[in-house]
Amino acid sequence: MKFPNLKTFGYVLRISNMTSRIVLTNFLTLLLPMMLIQCTGQKNREDKKADAGKIEEKKGSVVEAMPQQEKNRNIELTGETELASFLRFANKEVLIDEIGTDNVSTKVAWFEEGTVKKEFSTLYGGTDDEVTITWDTEGPIVETSSKSGRWQARGIKPGTSLAELVKMNNAPIEFYGFGWDYGGTVKLGNGDIKDDGLKLVLNITDESFNGKLLGDKLFSSADLEAGVIDAIEVVSVGVTGLDPEHLAEWNNADENSLVNPYPTQELNKDQCKQFDVTGDIIKSLSWKDKSGENVMIFSLKCDVEEMEEGPCSVSLEIIASHYLKKEGDWKLIQSISDAQRDCMFENNAGFSTNAISVTDVNQDGFAEITFGYILGCTSEASPNFIKLIMLDKEKEYDITGTLLVTAYEEPWGGETKISADFNSAPKGFLVHAKQIWKRCQEDPYNTFPDSFQ
Repeated sequence: MKFPNLKTFGYVLRISNMTSRIVLTNFLTLLLPMMLIQCTGQKNREDKKADAGKIEEKKGSVVEAMPQQEKNRNIELTGETELASFLRFANKEVLIDEIGTDNVSTKVAWFEEGTVKKEFSTLYGGTDDEVTITWDTEGPIVETSSKSGRWQARGIKPGTSLAELVKMNNAPIEFYGFGWDYGGTVKLGNGDIKDDGLKLVLNITDESFNGKLLGDKLFSSADLEAGVIDAIEVVSVGVTGLDPEHLAEWNNADENSLVNPYPTQELNKDQCKQFDVTGDIIKSLSWKDKSGENVMIFSLKCDVEEMEEGPCSVSLEIIASHYLKKEGDWKLIQSISDAQRDCMFENNAGFSTNAISVTDVNQDGFAEITFGYILGCTSEASPNFIKLIMLDKEKEYDITGTLLVTAYEEPWGGETKISADFNSAPKGFLVHAKQIWKRCQEDPYNTFPDSFQ
């Protein structure tokens, strides 16, 4: 115990028999209460530690108390084993509120070969159940590398052998060579293990084989000798995108039964003149709902830069503008734009006019607007980037991926990445989004206005 500085209390010790007794009395008067406080505080801390070993009751359920570092673990997670159970947490604040501050630490690091800075949280750090959640702009990425922990994804966990993966996939497994930032990453989609948010990374346990499988190129298990296959196992398992409930909704969606559209009308050229539109109009729709009179205009802006030598450079910007009539005037309430710039080949940016819909899936009286577009600069048929956006009262849900190209011997592209925002979307939104998404992937995107010809 640290004794108080007596000078701070206005006391000065003097070496004299008469005054020393007074000073000693005052000193003891101060010292005894402080010792009592110290002892009381120590007892309180000991009582709290003892409480951590007792049975706790929370929300009507009785749970065995956990070690101090796990005391706040969420009751609902105690029986979980699927990594996807963490996808419902939209951000670290929601995670901490439910899991508890004792179990979560958050830091910032560089990702994607040191080009992007992102925040990530570590759960149950230092235990077998350690999990990392990276807070990506398109939703959380949940990963674990613990062989002895309980977390897995669809029956796959760290330590699962490559031979086991091949058996589960009913087809060979493709993966990138080792020795770089994305080394060992598995490329899914050619078998029963679906590429719908699952992330697997392999490692080789026998260094004698390592030199044969290096570099930024794809390897297939079908080309490996038995000894090499036995030396490769899963070192990291991750999930992103939809939680299990919404993933099932997506997988079971009937692509052929479209949601009934909301009554809409196409605007004529004269009606479009009252809107301050950027670029040339591709398509326009008007409708009425609880918010009033609405208009959605899809336009495309083209900028051409002549070059001294060679072909010109073309930039195309796609723009979706939502207007609402308020007090007799049209007000722009939302505008979404994207662009493919400085293209010296074929600029493929444009809207899919077959993938534009106005609906009221959740039947709340306010319409949802769904549309898709493409971005790409190529000299041949390629799986260009495509994106679907579903708007509901200015809330945005999206799906990204690539165009499905069937011009070659084998299909090329067709990837799909569903935003984790759909985890909290109203029932039926995912079903409708999948129906429109199929149109996006197969649409030729011939959307240029006459003025571009």
